[in-house]
Amino acid sequence: MSEEGFHEIQLSGKQLVFLFMATTVVSVVIFLTGVLVGRGVGAETVIANATGTTLEAADQPEGPGDAGQSAAAPPPTVPEQPDELSYHKRLQESAPPEEKVRPVPPKPRAAPPPAPELPEPASVGFVVQIGAYNDRKTADGIAARLKAQSYPAFVLAPAAGSPTKSFRVRIGPYRERRDADAVAGRLLREQQLKSFVTR
Repeated sequence: MSEEGFHEIQLSGKQLVFLFMATTVVSVVIFLTGVLVGRGVGAETVIANATGTTLEAADQPEGPGDAGQSAAAPPPTVPEQPDELSYHKRLQESAPPEEKVRPVPPKPRAAPPPAPELPEPASVGFVVQIGAYNDRKTADGIAARLKAQSYPAFVLAPAAGSPTKSFRVRIGPYRERRDADAVAGRLLREQQLKSFVTR
C-alpha cells in the first residue's frame, strides 16, 4: 500500500542533464551579479575616501551634544599619485608621452700620436762629429751652443731599427776633406773639443 501524499519522482537521464545545466546557469548569473555589485561598492568606497567622508557619516544627523563642540577636521588624506606608467593610461592617451633620453656625451678625441722623428738624411761630403749622446736634450744643447758660435751644427737622430739609440752632434757638411779637418782643428784649439771627420 502506498501512503497518501507521497509521490515518488523518477527522472530520466535527459532530465538530470537539463537540471544540472539549469543549476549551473543560475549559479553563474548569481556570481556575475555579485561581481557587479562588488564593483559598485568599491567605486563608492573610493569616492568616499577621496572626499574624506563616508556614507554613514553623511547620513547620521548631528546630535545635540555636538552643537557646542567645534566640528573636528577630517583626517588629512594623501592624494593619490597618478600612475604614469600604467598600461591602461598609455592606451588612452592620444599621443605617446615624451620620453626623456639622456644624451650620450661624445668621447674625447685622443691626441694624434707624435710623428716619428726622422733622422736627418746623410749629407754629401764630410762632416765633423763632436760626439754621440743618449739624451736628446744634451745633444740639442751642444748643437745650439755651436750654432751660436757660427758653426753649422745639427743633431742626427738614430735610424729606425738601429741597435744604438744615440743622438750624434755633427758640424757640416763640407765638400772637401781639408775644410772638415780645419774645423776639427779649430774646435780643438778654441773649444777643447775632440772630434773626428766622417762622411
